[in-house]
Amino acid sequence: MNALPDQVVVEVNDIPTLRDITAAFVTEALESRCGRSAALNRLCEVIVLLILRSTIERGATQPGLLAGLSHPSLHRALVAMHDAPMRSWSSDDLAAAAAMSRSHFMALFRDVVGTTPRAYLTGWRLTLARRKLAKGAKVKAVARQVGFGSAAAFSRAFFRKFGEWPSVR
Repeated sequence: MNALPDQVVVEVNDIPTLRDITAAFVTEALESRCGRSAALNRLCEVIVLLILRSTIERGATQPGLLAGLSHPSLHRALVAMHDAPMRSWSSDDLAAAAAMSRSHFMALFRDVVGTTPRAYLTGWRLTLARRKLAKGAKVKAVARQVGFGSAAAFSRAFFRKFGEWPSVR
């Protein structure tokens, strides 16, 4: 959600699928039927996905994840990081994923996404780690699962980002 701009405007009627899913959501919300809560949750997920797709397809204008995902080359590197955050990504690996030279990739990534690839990857790993910790996973296991070399390095990075030490909640 941090990747979204403060306001996203989408005309529901311009996207037939979004219009239909939104109508189904409203219908489900107005009726008290078995499975209502589960249906609303799933329909809401699809609505958010369709809005994000629309925003990406229109092209984001401010630096950030949406701008990177809407870029014709950078999106491949971002998807690769999201799909395998635990991998020890090098700048060369990410540039190759984007089918760009390393120097061009590094400069473009910073301009479009607003940060370096390494900083972006670290932030993504920490976001995933926070979710895992909230579900009861152990700090050492989480550090390893999201690609940190040690629990100590993970803990320091976690503290820098969130202002608190990682712990099972």
